[in-house]
Amino acid sequence: MNKTSGSLVAKLRNRIGSTNLRLLIMLGLMIVILGFMEGDKLFGTAGLRSMAFQLPELGFLALAMMIPMLSGGIDLSIIATANFCALTMAYMFASWLPETHGIAWALFQVGALMVGLIMAAIVGLTNGFMVAYLRVPPMLATLGTMTAVKGLSIGFSHGDVISGFPEPIVFIGHGSVFGVPVALIVFFLVVIPLSIFIKHTPLGSAIAMIGSNERATQFSGIDTRRSLMWVYLLSALLSAIAGVIMMARFDSANAAYGESYLLVAILAAVLGARPEST
Repeated sequence: MNKTSGSLVAKLRNRIGSTNLRLLIMLGLMIVILGFMEGDKLFGTAGLRSMAFQLPELGFLALAMMIPMLSGGIDLSIIATANFCALTMAYMFASWLPETHGIAWALFQVGALMVGLIMAAIVGLTNGFMVAYLRVPPMLATLGTMTAVKGLSIGFSHGDVISGFPEPIVFIGHGSVFGVPVALIVFFLVVIPLSIFIKHTPLGSAIAMIGSNERATQFSGIDTRRSLMWVYLLSALLSAIAGVIMMARFDSANAAYGESYLLVAILAAVLGARPEST
């Protein structure tokens, strides 16, 4: 990296750091104001419990957006993927779930969850193939996938809501263990190894290097195409987990759920970026 580009990067990092500081100050002021106005509701047990149940799905969607952005891309299909996987699982539960409880009943639920993850993997690999091998810009590739996947979801569900799930699935969205929501426990069980993967594995380092300079990363001997395939596969799988949590919390699935979460996920991924020390 030459001196000019290095100084530009340093200025950008300083600007990001000052922006984050201003945002933290604004957030602190907002919390203080809301604390005086609605303190009992916002910081009460009911308010904190409600936030604990709602945040995991947004957290998974933000993680699903973060990984492509780390590689210099974006994934606009995360909401469509989440709903598509949720509808696939919901359809299986509504149509083929055995009536009698037992081993077959439990195995069917696990199988339905696995089918949802497989559908997500197909969407993610499609995105990765278009970006890595066909060299389609990530925004255009994932926008097309978003439209296609949402069309498939509306097509086989006819735009209807599918509801009525077994108790173990609903427990994921409404249950708690020692007062901690199950969805929040699942989030931490995923985010901790994901953080280790990003920071301390060769593939995680390769993804970050691609986001910095893909051409230089390729010249350094890293298979950037393979890495990008992993990027969009992981993004889709994280979206599928968010879809499971939404399905469990709403006790229903629909092709239009969570559409407002897309910009929130992008915002969370951008504001969650921590500038490296220079």
